[in-house]
Amino acid sequence: MNDVLAVLEGEFAKLYAASGRPSIPPERLLRALLLQAFYTIRSETQLMEQLDYNLLYRWFVGLGVDEPVWVQTVFTKNRDRLLEAEVAHKFLAELLNHKEVRSLLSNEHFSVDGTQIAAWASMIAAEEFAKGLEVLIEDIARDEGLDLQTARKFVTRELERWVKFNYGLYDTMLVC
Repeated sequence: MNDVLAVLEGEFAKLYAASGRPSIPPERLLRALLLQAFYTIRSETQLMEQLDYNLLYRWFVGLGVDEPVWVQTVFTKNRDRLLEAEVAHKFLAELLNHKEVRSLLSNEHFSVDGTQIAAWASMIAAEEFAKGLEVLIEDIARDEGLDLQTARKFVTRELERWVKFNYGLYDTMLVC
């Protein structure tokens, strides 16, 4: 992994200004994200708690025993910066292409934890969904001549109905 991080040093340098408030080093951030993925840690808050008391996690990320763990909101903001710059994608591509990792991969078999995919998709999509939902509510209110509160109640009712109808299908899809 150190080889892959060394390859991306130039990418990391482009993301951060030389002056200003110090941020989380991208190498540590990517290592923490790997821990979150490998050990199915469900949230950044739980990840920070784990980093606070788990010495093995601290060692892997590069935190000293006495170093403070990052604030969850700072971690999230720095993570988003890496994702927007597509550095995390480049990191994974380099890691999967590394000679020691490539031999462990197979085109014949693929395993995945569907609950993690659903959780991550919901985390990433929640903001976009909320923005789109608000636009939908405003459009319905305008088109139907309703106030925003009534339009919100209508959309909420319809979403609840849809979820109740489709929930069983959703669970089945995750198992497949």
